[in-house]
Amino acid sequence: MPYNTPVVHSSTMYLSCPVTYDLQDAEWFDNLSDAKYDALNWSIDLNGERVIVYEAVDGPYGYDFKPLTSIFA
Repeated sequence: MPYNTPVVHSSTMYLSCPVTYDLQDAEWFDNLSDAKYDALNWSIDLNGERVIVYEAVDGPYGYDFKPLTSIFA
C-alpha cells in the first residue's frame, strides 16, 4: 500500500471489562464479536465474575461509553 493511501478507521470501538476492574484496564476491540468472546473468556478465568461489554463512540471530549451487554460464566 502506498504511503499516501488513506486508511479508514472505524470511530466505534468495543471494550470488555470485569465489574471489579477499572475501565482503564479494559481490553479494546474493533468489533463486537471479539469483545464478547473476550468477555466470556475473562469471566471464565475470573470464576464467573460479571464482565461488561461497552461500546466506545468518539465524543466531543474523547470516548463516550455505553454498556451493551453483561456476560458471566
